Amino acid sequence: MRHGSQSRHAVTAPPLGARPGGSRYGHGYIAFQSCKKRDNINIWFEEMKVPPFGADQLRKWAADISLLSSDWQAKQDPSRNAEDPEAGRFKWDGKVTANPAVTGAWAAVAQVATEAEFVPAKQAAPPGNLRIKTMNFNNDGTTGDPLWLWSGSTLMDLELRQALKITPKKIDDTDYLFIEAGGFSDKNPKGWKPPLIVMKRN
Repeated sequence: MRHGSQSRHAVTAPPLGARPGGSRYGHGYIAFQSCKKRDNINIWFEEMKVPPFGADQLRKWAADISLLSSDWQAKQDPSRNAEDPEAGRFKWDGKVTANPAVTGAWAAVAQVATEAEFVPAKQAAPPGNLRIKTMNFNNDGTTGDPLWLWSGSTLMDLELRQALKITPKKIDDTDYLFIEAGGFSDKNPKGWKPPLIVMKRN
């Protein structure tokens, strides 16, 4: 299972409405059931997608799971076993905290290693493989994509189960967001930090 969780494996039937042989479920439907009930999640081998919930169900599920985060990453050391695999994970309380500095429409303009590295006047075009190219941060915590939710200074990537810190910053009277790009793993070198996606307000 993703993120190194210990689990029991069980095979179950496709969800209602799935078409046998279809591109989404044609390779079988596998349910990975965690020993902890709150971590139960169905995963499809080929696409590794979250369960086909509606928007309301996704929000409830998001509040029921823990997400990898930079705080969790800081506790990782590939040369040692973690004493508590859950320590540092982000747990959302299900409430949306307003943040006017984040609300609005944004577009990615760069990816950098640190905030200090970003110089607007000298910045080249952003890499084409960014997972976040545009984002609408709505007041209700939605983004236009049900697999991305946000609250306060955290962007929740439900597909990869990671919580990304958002840091607003004004440079030369222009609003920017520095958002962690993710990629958290217990295989990363000790002290590893994610790159930052820089977004500019539209």
